Amino acid sequence: NNAALGEQWDFANTSDIRDNDFAKKVIDCNVIGTINLTEQLLPYLADDGKIVIVSSDLGKLSYQGQRIQRALSKECSRQDIIDLVEDYLSSCQQKDLNGWSIQSYHASKALINAYVRHVLSKLVKETQQAIAVHPGWCKSDMGGSNAPKSAEDGANAILYLSLIHI
Repeated sequence: NNAALGEQWDFANTSDIRDNDFAKKVIDCNVIGTINLTEQLLPYLADDGKIVIVSSDLGKLSYQGQRIQRALSKECSRQDIIDLVEDYLSSCQQKDLNGWSIQSYHASKALINAYVRHVLSKLVKETQQAIAVHPGWCKSDMGGSNAPKSAEDGANAILYLSLIHI
């Protein structure tokens, strides 16, 4: 499952608090869309199936402030993740990030990583797997031409992880 929306300026931005409309689009695609699609497909997953969510190392907790690191590190439910989504969007609207990364993409991937770790891992059967994977920085419309890996390299990494038992 790969949902990603981001802009080059979003990754480079270090001084402006996110535009609320852009932040909502990123969150709707990267978090809400990923959660909804995954949960709709879950009943059809083979008994030994694996869900591979494409994430990013930009979703590392270290990119978030301490308040958000604590919130995403502790055990949380689907509703907790949704509440944190609302917290992020409210923070953007109020122009006070309150511990969130300034980049919407970073925040969205931190949220989806927490979802996989705390929620999805409990929704799959004992014989199934759910993982979040960082395929690397790849050349693409979003990754840009300076990325060190080709899109094929990224796809191969995802394919490899989807085929092995972890």
